[in-house]
Amino acid sequence: MKKITKIPLLPDYIEGLINLRGELLPIINLKKRLGYNGNYNELSKIIIINGKTPFGIMVDKTKGILNEIDSKIESESKYIDSVLKKNNKDYILLNIEKLIEIKKTNITKIELNKKTKRKIQKENLKKVMVFELNNEKYGFIINDIQEIIKYIIPNKVPKIPKYVKGIITVRDEVLPVVDLNMFLYNKKTFISEYTKLIIINVDGVKVALIVDNTYFLISTPEIKKIPLTIKENKNLKGFLKYKNMSVMILDPKFIINNNIRVLNKKSKCTKKEETIKKEKYILFELDNEKYAIEMNSIIEINKLGKITRIPNSADYVRGFMNLRGEIFPIIDLKKRFKWGKVTDITDFSRVIIVSIDNQKLGFLTNQVNEIVQMNKIEFESNNKFVMGAGDYKGDVVLILDLKKIFNKNELMNLNKKIQNITKKNEEETNEKLSNSKVVKNNKSIEMKNNKLKKSR
Repeated sequence: MKKITKIPLLPDYIEGLINLRGELLPIINLKKRLGYNGNYNELSKIIIINGKTPFGIMVDKTKGILNEIDSKIESESKYIDSVLKKNNKDYILLNIEKLIEIKKTNITKIELNKKTKRKIQKENLKKVMVFELNNEKYGFIINDIQEIIKYIIPNKVPKIPKYVKGIITVRDEVLPVVDLNMFLYNKKTFISEYTKLIIINVDGVKVALIVDNTYFLISTPEIKKIPLTIKENKNLKGFLKYKNMSVMILDPKFIINNNIRVLNKKSKCTKKEETIKKEKYILFELDNEKYAIEMNSIIEINKLGKITRIPNSADYVRGFMNLRGEIFPIIDLKKRFKWGKVTDITDFSRVIIVSIDNQKLGFLTNQVNEIVQMNKIEFESNNKFVMGAGDYKGDVVLILDLKKIFNKNELMNLNKKIQNITKKNEEETNEKLSNSKVVKNNKSIEMKNNKLKKSR
């Protein structure tokens, strides 16, 4: 069975979408629609129903085609068209379109839009992806990064420098893999579940860089210049201060040397490169499904800090968080999409921070996976959270518009509640400090009086 991508806020019998030869089709869980229990498995089948609005239905198995029947009994049921008889067996003929009521979902035929729309945004802030290398924090400006993917074991190539670990194939293109730890520190990277490959593109030369881990995406108004003492180091573009740490910004050009160029020339794909400009997206995980957000819409991605509850707020509002003196609400996407349980907090959990009318808002996710480039697939839907889909490794990845999950008025009301809570907390703190000072003064006066009494 093909992979099915879930869609937020649709009836539970609609399992999601599949990509079938460039068309996205909604898939219906017939068991749920008929009120039966039980799950489908890898042996289950999807039957594609043609019509004005093509869709698929999930069944346990198919047994064949009924070409001839002995008799037919009409039915007055809304969902059953008739009962067919063949060799003393009854076959129920379902009225699929009435049963599914597919028009109510407003998911129509979806076609691949090869004319990808370019969205040009003027931003003063620079976005930096921070990663770890040799227990130090480094960064690349996001424009220098083509993609970030999970570690792939490279195929070895003879007679290459020891920092080049081999080659990998990413979407029909062969790339050299460089161990950045070995390149800079002459130390081999320990491969773990956290290891990532950062793919850079310098003047058409693409390289996959092994790093220990990627931490977070941050926006900064300024990359500070390198001090004169280390200005001769051409590896660096600058540095930034973040949470009492210095993050050195690497210049990817220093990685491209003759060894890499030669290897890249030998390994160039013979296929013509696509003329369509692909957009960058962040892939994140929610309830074991991957979703995407346009890179331009994200201010920052960070680890989850301490969350303070907000009384009398919706169940999908987890609370608010203080990040470097800025306070903003945290939204649980699983609860917002009405997917039952709250999102579990783990070491992999991340907060994706966006801005709505200059007000920050954080969305809690299970995990942020990769930065990828995808062709955008346009489709019509009444789901306000979904702005399109992407074709990634043959799977459908829904592109969410996080700015529409919360409207301006909702966010203003929520921020008023947060302001009231923080104001109350400050008043209580000030009152405690004031009371403690009074107690100290009283004790001091009492001690002085006791000394006077003793002296008398």
